[in-house]
Amino acid sequence: MSQSLDPILKPSTVAVIGASRTPHSIGHQVVANLVEYGFTGAVYPVNPKARAINAIRAYPTLGEVPDQVDMAVIVVPRDRVIPVVQDCADHGVKGVVVISAGFKEMGGDGVGREAKLLELIRRSGMRMVGPNCMGVLNADPAFSMNATFAPLMPPFGRVGFVSQSGAMGLSVLDYAKEYGIGISQFVSMGNKPDVSGNDVLLQWEHDPTDRKSVV
Repeated sequence: MSQSLDPILKPSTVAVIGASRTPHSIGHQVVANLVEYGFTGAVYPVNPKARAINAIRAYPTLGEVPDQVDMAVIVVPRDRVIPVVQDCADHGVKGVVVISAGFKEMGGDGVGREAKLLELIRRSGMRMVGPNCMGVLNADPAFSMNATFAPLMPPFGRVGFVSQSGAMGLSVLDYAKEYGIGISQFVSMGNKPDVSGNDVLLQWEHDPTDRKSVV
């Protein structure tokens, strides 16, 4: 798959589907991070039971968001992921980041669930990071996007970082902030049935930003 990952790494509009009012939940933390660290685009929380999340108006469905969404961060129960991704495809979303777990990493029914998810992604032409991932981050001040559940933002620099392990990713980001190591973009891969580390490296190879890459 060769489509640009710009809608995921450099979006101008982000919907958080499964955004939550519950403090410390992942669906709440992702919205809070996008706001706290100054995402330069528009954030649209999607939750059918909330009027607002983190002081931002929430929308009952993706279809009611009054803008074209570049990227959707999906934080819903595993059985809801495929219908939500189908809804994203129907509304022209270009990229999804599926934080939700419960797929191939669980074995059993999760293997088939992930296969169906990948089939949908390929059929729609979208790109997908995850499932079972921590999210993505772009520290470039032009974007200032923390679409992860890690409550920190490293300084901007020339290093791009890819991690399959969310725990490893969180540890590296923590050390980067503590020691002032500049990070340009961070991608938590999760199960990586679609977007792989190789895809991200190819994206960075053609990125105009002068960047060294670490996997």
